[in-house]
Amino acid sequence: MEHIGFKNFRQFKNFPNMQLGGITILVGSNNSGKSTIEKAMMLTLDNLRSNKITSTTLFNGNVFHFDCSNIHDVHVNTFGRALNHHVDSKEITFSVGLDDFDITLVLKGDDPESSDAFIQDALIRDKELQVSYDINYAQSSMTIDASQSSNENEVNVSSVEKHIADLQARITTSTSPLESANLNEELKRASVLKETLQATYTDKDKVTIALPKFDDIANENILVNYLRRFAEYAHFTTTGDKRKKAYKETKQSKQFLLSREKEIIDSASRLNNAIYNTPLVYIQAHAAFQKAVFSTEDKNDYTATVLYRFMQHRINRESEAHKFVTDWMNKFGLGVDFIIESMQGTAFSVRIFDKPEEYDLYVKTHDKMIGVDLADKGMGSNQIMLMLWNMATVISDYKENTNKPLIIIEEPEQNLHPQVQSLLADLFTYLNDTYGFRFVIESHSEYLVRHVQVLAALQFKSGKEDVPYKVYYIKGAQCEEEPFYDMGFQRNGKFVRAFGKGFFDVADDSAEELYDLEEE
Repeated sequence: MEHIGFKNFRQFKNFPNMQLGGITILVGSNNSGKSTIEKAMMLTLDNLRSNKITSTTLFNGNVFHFDCSNIHDVHVNTFGRALNHHVDSKEITFSVGLDDFDITLVLKGDDPESSDAFIQDALIRDKELQVSYDINYAQSSMTIDASQSSNENEVNVSSVEKHIADLQARITTSTSPLESANLNEELKRASVLKETLQATYTDKDKVTIALPKFDDIANENILVNYLRRFAEYAHFTTTGDKRKKAYKETKQSKQFLLSREKEIIDSASRLNNAIYNTPLVYIQAHAAFQKAVFSTEDKNDYTATVLYRFMQHRINRESEAHKFVTDWMNKFGLGVDFIIESMQGTAFSVRIFDKPEEYDLYVKTHDKMIGVDLADKGMGSNQIMLMLWNMATVISDYKENTNKPLIIIEEPEQNLHPQVQSLLADLFTYLNDTYGFRFVIESHSEYLVRHVQVLAALQFKSGKEDVPYKVYYIKGAQCEEEPFYDMGFQRNGKFVRAFGKGFFDVADDSAEELYDLEEE
């Protein structure tokens, strides 16, 4: 996912497109809208993925579900809860960037208690081909617009024509047989290129056709299917009076679509990949439970859920994912090794070892005096271990995958000492550098943000022109003209823009107040 934007969703009337970086950190006061950004990302991607043709597809598939929970239950559930309460409009708009595509969904709902809204318009822009598709459910039509692409084609034809004229002039004045021969060969290639460009150019660069009905194609994505229909339509037999204007216009439209057929099919295929090959992982804010035994049947126990998922991945001790956990345990000062013991598959217990030899000794003896129960390590240690196990499962899933995940994490600093909060920046940077994982992190941690500044300065100092970090300050819905802004990095790691009140300034204000009291 490259960007996210929306209108009339929850507290925001207009939230402009926010460009995401390798590591994007969202900071701001409580109720400023950080979680709303994450909910918009998950809802939109979830609905795009579930928007498939099935035997039960109704209304041409233009239903948007606010109770979609394939990625995570975002707890919006109804159109009424999703719609901004300060607008008269009954429309919500979501915009996302997925690979080469910008996708905008315009929704309309009538029943605030319904979990569904209807997609009025789906706008898809293929940035690679400079072609736009408008699936307009409200008007039962769909349009392909290649005007920008055609304009570029005209420029290319003009450029080639100038090059041909230049070659012809040089051939006329050339006195060298060898040079003339080379120029003539280049002239032939330029002429062929001109013919190719002209063959694919048409004056009609925008075609609108009626929205087709679905065939019984199970699991075909609806938007992808519509794009393919443009190419199919070009092959339909044109009927009617050949002398009529309507017949000629239809033939011209089909000729245009035929000239673009390969591009349309390619666009549909890449759109399908963009929708389904954009992994998104969500790690919610949670409270770790300090227990000696974690039951797999306790669905409210987040630690048990994470442990069960880790065990399901069968991450053995020789694996890279397991080594990742032990290496970072050591860096966080939690120990050097661990063991998860299954109790007939219905519960787990965890022991942490502070010395390398303790693991083997415990496996041989099961002496409970060796090692420490995770529950006895403190809440912060529990929290870090959950983070490491979560990341290990992501490494196991996506290490060899060319499609790297975007990982959304809510408040990873919970229960952590300031120095450990700072070290989280190193962890996320390592995962981004080593595996290409991208992050969107909602945080209130000054220490995490401060250390990101240090890491950015070090990267600039090493010669990098760009850093993977983006830090956004979320001002909230009350600031309609600028609900958020990019802090921006100077090459010394300092921010270009200042934080809003209530973040970095709080500690400074307290220190100044203490100084004033001391002076009195």
